[in-house]
Amino acid sequence: MEDEQPQVQVQRGPRRGYGRLIVVAVIAALLAVFIVQNGADTQLTFLWFDFTWPAWLVILLVLVVGVVAGLLIGAYARRSRRR
Repeated sequence: MEDEQPQVQVQRGPRRGYGRLIVVAVIAALLAVFIVQNGADTQLTFLWFDFTWPAWLVILLVLVVGVVAGLLIGAYARRSRRR
């Protein structure tokens, strides 16, 4: 007769994705409040362009440009370290 090993089930903690999901939900809620509170139009002048946009859109555009620039600079720095 063969000796059978007992089956052991490992209990795992909560899924990792919940933390990220909570962070994304909080950021989305803050963004919604920010958009509602900053709906007034803002007059902008850039070089020879004059235009009017909502304040939230201007700030969001600057945020996106900053994030993209940061990602590009980070990717360049990682690439240059490998060489």
